[in-house]
Amino acid sequence: MAEPPREARKRSKDSPGELKPSFASALPVARVTHKSSACVSCQRKRRRCDGAEDQPCTECLKLGVECVFDRDSDGRRKPQREKAKRDQVLLSKLFDALKNWPSGKFSRLVALIRHEAGSISDLEGIFERAAADSGARAADAFHQASLVRRFDISHYPPEVQRQQLDAINMPKQLCSPVIYMADGAADPLSRAVLSLLADARGRIMRGDSVRDLLSLDGIDLELYFRPRRPEDAHSVSSMACELARTTRYNRTFPLQMNAIHSVGTFLRWLILPCVETWEMMNPLMRPLKAQVLTPHDSLYPDLIHIPQLRLAHLVYGRQLDAFTARPNWADCNWVLDHEACYEFDSRSAYPKRLSPAFIHHIEDIRNWSLHRSVLEVFPEIQLPDVYMRLHDG
Repeated sequence: MAEPPREARKRSKDSPGELKPSFASALPVARVTHKSSACVSCQRKRRRCDGAEDQPCTECLKLGVECVFDRDSDGRRKPQREKAKRDQVLLSKLFDALKNWPSGKFSRLVALIRHEAGSISDLEGIFERAAADSGARAADAFHQASLVRRFDISHYPPEVQRQQLDAINMPKQLCSPVIYMADGAADPLSRAVLSLLADARGRIMRGDSVRDLLSLDGIDLELYFRPRRPEDAHSVSSMACELARTTRYNRTFPLQMNAIHSVGTFLRWLILPCVETWEMMNPLMRPLKAQVLTPHDSLYPDLIHIPQLRLAHLVYGRQLDAFTARPNWADCNWVLDHEACYEFDSRSAYPKRLSPAFIHHIEDIRNWSLHRSVLEVFPEIQLPDVYMRLHDG
């Protein structure tokens, strides 16, 4: 006997009452699922929520509060998959920034993440801000430190405005810090330094020896170890020795020796700005752009040999007086004896010059550390571009 066709066999297995209808009106009804998770307020109160992301719930309308839906708290599979995709994109962008962004721009991103990011989802807005601010931020806080905030020069006298505009295109070796004191120098240190600068420039104009006045043969230490005599000539060396002895932020012997070299080479360049005096200056003392574009009423920040602290004071408005008043606010970590800092001359019983080894040591920023209390004034000191070692005690 011949077998029935395959379709007939398939239909014969079902009873007539179990045959599935073929018309559209009998389509199966999909199971109703929740449209959204509860809003933040309903989650906190553990109540039923009938709202959506684009429509506030009834309870929030009654209470007159904002109806907020947290996408990250939605535990359903589809929102979680979407959130995972978004997070993966953000992490990929972060990895790309780590590899390819300039160091200054990436440091700005790290600072924003530290202070503003509560979760990975917050990176989306932070990336946009970091990219928008990168043009106005410093690419390198050591050598290319530019102004983070715009400066308004409209209220400064014409000579100050002219100096600011000239500094934009002038070679860095010729750009002096903008010192503007409307009512005269307020602090004794600035008054003393400005008086010494005016006297030195006047003597050069009168024909005095530039080599002796600027101590071009090296900073002489003798006046640090003995009192001044009537026959002692005024020079960059005598200025540096007097300032090192009297300024309150040089309490330890290595700090005082560093001040003689740093301040002396800086004053030499400040009296006669040129390529030669620039090259002879301690690299840590070379002015940042903030010093030549931001008018300031004191020479105090210009005499600090840590570039990061000068930047913090002038650009971020950090007050460093209390910090630098500590006896151990900075340490060059010189492990040899004090006698290894200087050298003698056969013509004098007093030390004459700083040793080349000590000069090489103090001109390397990696040998310096700051007291841990600096984090209270300048927390950014731990960022990669401005990082410095910290010490206790």
